[in-house]
Amino acid sequence: PPTSISGFEFVDRSTTTGKWSKPHAARLLDGRPIVVAVKDSEEVWCWYQSSEGVWSSVSIEDTGAATCACVDVLPSGVVLCWYVRQVATSTCQVRLARSDDSGATWSRSRGWRQAHDPAGKRVSSQEPGVVELSDGRVLMFIRSGAGEQYRSLSTDRGETWSAPEPMGVASPQSPASIERIPGSDAPVMVWNDPSALAPGERTARTPLRL
Repeated sequence: PPTSISGFEFVDRSTTTGKWSKPHAARLLDGRPIVVAVKDSEEVWCWYQSSEGVWSSVSIEDTGAATCACVDVLPSGVVLCWYVRQVATSTCQVRLARSDDSGATWSRSRGWRQAHDPAGKRVSSQEPGVVELSDGRVLMFIRSGAGEQYRSLSTDRGETWSAPEPMGVASPQSPASIERIPGSDAPVMVWNDPSALAPGERTARTPLRL
């Protein structure tokens, strides 16, 4: 799948056919690009570049039903790819895979992550993001259908994850963004906060809050 990132241009040179999701790209710590995308709503693929500049591809997930994928590189160099599958109408689950060798090989996390509301009802888990905290834990923040953002934590840089739980941050069903301030341990979050709106308006993706 074609995409671009900071001056790099990628062209799909594969001989396979199929319908591809929108690709997502990131940079490894040494500047090399890495790309992920989903084929035919079933297979998650990664394209990575060797130190000699040679491109290769590898399958991350082939068990079916993936709809979108995204890749992030932690400050430690660990590469995390999250992807989402739909399990019922308006209900999705998320899973992550981890690479310690710049995308050449991947290990999938144990099972799919599913959010539940306080009553135990299953709610959608979509469009997560990840950020490495100052204590080494990795925070996954998750768009949910429960009226607030959810979170899951990993203490082993993405191998295992806690059950998703509410963050206490009101939000419509829209994604958030969290990044560490360069040179600081402080994370910054940007999201839609509808808590001051009338109850009937809280599905709107407004206002934007920092």
